[in-house]
Amino acid sequence: MSSQSRILRLHTLSESQFSKDILALSLLVVLPFIYFWRVTLGQQVWYTRDILGSYYPYAVEYARALVAGRIPLWTPLIQCGFPLLAEGEVAVFYPTRPLLLTLMPAHFALSYEVLLHLAWMVCGMYLFV
Repeated sequence: MSSQSRILRLHTLSESQFSKDILALSLLVVLPFIYFWRVTLGQQVWYTRDILGSYYPYAVEYARALVAGRIPLWTPLIQCGFPLLAEGEVAVFYPTRPLLLTLMPAHFALSYEVLLHLAWMVCGMYLFV
């Protein structure tokens, strides 16, 4: 069944089947937060090779720019100077990144972003597969 036919089928479902789909989707979205409960509760963070070497320093500098109220064009504190706005991995224009970085420290923000991506992935898997 193609993804387009699955979406069309969702529109023609009975109310009981639709409520079952909503319940299943809700349980699947909560599953990453339960499985990685230590990350959800802030007792652990994802802090491995790529996160440690690049994503975390970028997020810290981006958070500093947000707190200072400036556009993160450039930082002299990474290597010999680094163009934050030009680097795609900094995710300056990604919707969840500035929101999470203003609400919590960078290490928690990166971990919660991974959890949100897992929840988003589960939604896509359920709706389009």
